[in-house]
Amino acid sequence: MVRGLYAAAGISVQMQRQDVYAVNLANVSTTG
Repeated sequence: MVRGLYAAAGISVQMQRQDVYAVNLANVSTTG
């Protein structure tokens, strides 16, 4: 049970990191 909660939290954190990474790439590509 606790292990599943940790896994879910880790997945959500990874998704947030990917979103931030994508936004940073978009900003760099648009600002050139």
